Amino acid sequence: MESYLDLTIIDEEGAETTLGSLCVGVSLCVFLRHWGCAECSLLLHRLEPRLSELIALGARIVFIGLGSAQGIASFRAKHRFTREDICIVTDPTLSLHNALGLERGLMKVQGPKALFNRAKLGLQGYKNQSEDGDLLQQGGAVLLDAGREEIWRHKNTYFGDVLDPNELVEAVLQERARSSLSSKVSSGSQ
Repeated sequence: MESYLDLTIIDEEGAETTLGSLCVGVSLCVFLRHWGCAECSLLLHRLEPRLSELIALGARIVFIGLGSAQGIASFRAKHRFTREDICIVTDPTLSLHNALGLERGLMKVQGPKALFNRAKLGLQGYKNQSEDGDLLQQGGAVLLDAGREEIWRHKNTYFGDVLDPNELVEAVLQERARSSLSSKVSSGSQ
C-alpha cells in the first residue's frame, strides 16, 4: 500500500517530488487550505513565534498548500518565509489531504462553529485574500520522527479549528527526549 509520503507534490519551480523526500529527521508537515486563507493566516500567526524554536530543536518545517505552484511565491512573501529551513510545496490534486483523511465539505466551512470563527477572524483582521486552492478543504498537521513514523497529528474539523503550537512543541520535545534516551541506551550497550 502506498504511503502518503510517496505521493507527488509540486515545488515552487513546478518540479515534482514526494513528500517523503522532504521529510528528513523530525519533520512537521502543515497542510494548508488555499494560499490566501484567513484560517491559515491565523494558524501561521500562532505558529510563527514557535517556528524558530521548532527549527532549533531540529524539526524540518514543510507547508503543503492546495493552490498553484505560482501562488507559493506570494504566500512566502506575505508571511516573510525566506528562511531555507521552511519548505513550501503544493498538492493541487488534494491527494495528500485525502490520504490523511482531512475534513472537506461545505458544512466544515459554513457550519455554526465555522461561521462564528469566520466572523471572529474578520473582526481580528483576518480575511481571505486569494482563492488559489480548494475553499472547502480543511487543513491539519502531522509530526514525523526521524524514521518517518507519525508521532502527532491534528485535523481541523471546521473553519478556525487550528493546531495548538504548545501541544506541537511538547510533542517535539518528547520526541527529542525519547531519541536521546534511545541513543544513550544504544551506545551504553556496545
